[in-house]
Amino acid sequence: MSPVRSRSVLAVLSIVSTITWVLTLFGEVWGGVDELVAGGGAPNSRFARGSRFTFMGSATPPPPRLHVFMPINQAVAGRRFCRSYLSAVVNGYEPVLYNWDLEGSNREMQKAKIAGTFRSPASISLGKALTIGSGLRDVLDSYLVDAEGSDYVLLADAMDIWFQLSPSFLVNRFNELDAEVVIGVDKMCWPNDLASPDCTNVPESPLPSWVYANFSEGTHACNPLTKNRVGAPRWANSGTVMGQLQHMRPLFHTLAEIIDSPSYASDNDQAAFNILLSQGRLAVDPRYRMFWSSAFDTSSVVWMNTPYRPDDIPDRITPWKLYPPLAHHMLTGEVPVVVHLNDVPSKHLLEDWWGKSWFSNPLPEFQEIVRHRVRNATLRVATAGEMREIPLEQVCRDHLDYW
Repeated sequence: MSPVRSRSVLAVLSIVSTITWVLTLFGEVWGGVDELVAGGGAPNSRFARGSRFTFMGSATPPPPRLHVFMPINQAVAGRRFCRSYLSAVVNGYEPVLYNWDLEGSNREMQKAKIAGTFRSPASISLGKALTIGSGLRDVLDSYLVDAEGSDYVLLADAMDIWFQLSPSFLVNRFNELDAEVVIGVDKMCWPNDLASPDCTNVPESPLPSWVYANFSEGTHACNPLTKNRVGAPRWANSGTVMGQLQHMRPLFHTLAEIIDSPSYASDNDQAAFNILLSQGRLAVDPRYRMFWSSAFDTSSVVWMNTPYRPDDIPDRITPWKLYPPLAHHMLTGEVPVVVHLNDVPSKHLLEDWWGKSWFSNPLPEFQEIVRHRVRNATLRVATAGEMREIPLEQVCRDHLDYW
C-alpha cells in the first residue's frame, strides 16, 4: 500500500473513531437510565443517578443497582403471589425472595419480614420470643454485604402488589422526592393508637384539602383525628419501602430493635414504621407517583389505555405502541409505578382487576410479550447469605397459563 493511501485510510479511521466517540458521549448524556436485558427475556435493572460520562483515561464507577426484595414463605405462594411476581418480571424487575423456608401464620410473616424474631402479645407476657426467620435486616447484612451503599433497595409485599411501570420510572420518582427512605402512604393511621404521637405527629398531607373532600370512602367512627372520615393520605403503609442501601441498612436495624422491644405489643410491622415516620425518619409519597395503596381509595383509580410515557424518560419495557392499559389516579393525575391492593375490602380486586392491566390483558399482542418474558424466568431465593434459583414454572405452572 502506498504511503498516500495509508495516510488516507488512517485519516478515515480517525474520523470514524471520533464520530463514534461523540455519538457515545451524546448517547450517555441524553440516553438517561439504562435498562439492560437479563436472561430468560426478563429485563434487568441498573441505574445511575443522572448522566454518566466516560472520558479517555478515566475509570467509570459501576452505576447503582436496584435490589428488590419480597418476603414470602412457600406454603402460601399461590396464585396471588405468582401474579405479583409475574408483574415484576414482565416490567423489568428481578425480585429476590426471602423467608421462603419459614413456617408460620401470615401475621407472623408480617413481622418476620423485618426482624429475625417474632413476639406475640402472649409470648411477651411470658418473656419469650419465637425465632422464625432472618428478616430483611439480616438479608441486607448478608446477601448485600458487598453491595455499594448507593444501590437502591425496594421492599415490596409479595401477594397483593402489581408493578405496572418499569424500574426507570421508580428510580426517577424516588430521586424526585429527595428523601433517604420513602414508604407507601395510607389514609389511616393503623395499627397505632390514634391519639398517640405515632399518629398525631405525622406531617399533614401536602395535597390541597379539597382534593379528598368528596372522595373519602367509608367512615371510621373511632378516629377523632379525621373527624370520623378517612382523610388525605399521610400515614405509613409498610407494603412498599424504598431507599439507598446506606440508609435502608441502619433503618432496618432500628426497626428490628423497635419490634423486638418488650414494649412493642403490636402483631404488625406497620406500627414500627408509623413510629419512625412520626419521628421524621421516613418520608411518604403523597401523590402516589411511586406507590398507590388502595385502602379507602379504590374509587379514585381508573384503568385506561395509555399511549404515552407518563414521565419524559427512556423506557423500552412497556409496550407503549400498543396503548397499554394502566391504572390512573384521578385525583392526583398520576400513573403509580406500583398498585397495592392492601386492605381487606380491596382484596376482591385482585380477581376483579386481573385482566385490566396490560400484562394480564388477554389480547394476543400483550400475551405474546408476557409469555416471552416469563417463559424461562426463575425465582431467586436468598437464604443465609446465599441465593438459589427455582424455575418460575415449577411454582406457578398451576396458577399462570404461560407454559
